[in-house]
Amino acid sequence: MDCKNSARNYDMEKNYKQFKLLNVATISGSRVSQFEGVKKYIATADIDFNKIVSGEDVSHLDKPSRADLMMTNDDVLFAKMKSTKKVLAGVADVEDLIFSTGFYILKPNDGISKKYLYFYLLSDEFNRQKDMYCSG
Repeated sequence: MDCKNSARNYDMEKNYKQFKLLNVATISGSRVSQFEGVKKYIATADIDFNKIVSGEDVSHLDKPSRADLMMTNDDVLFAKMKSTKKVLAGVADVEDLIFSTGFYILKPNDGISKKYLYFYLLSDEFNRQKDMYCSG
């Protein structure tokens, strides 16, 4: 098999559909409401690549102003920061956590796999494009 000819005949645009991210997912609007006791707050520094490695217990009265996002089991989260890959797919226990506004939380549209969205947000291409719009 001649690899050069095979590569030349392969037309990526005909084999893959391009899409805008907000055509397959929506940005979650879930915000923290009043709560009793304490909840764990997850800042951007508390996620290492794709797992939560730490957090801080906060009450509603002493939580930082940036501690304002809620996530569900169906969501996917990514850090807005430039030159970083921090992505988290929702699981049942994330619903009790509070996340920093340094993240975007996306809800996949009907027919879009959370797992697919998770891997897309980890891709080099997504992160290259994200970095073009980030300043810090």
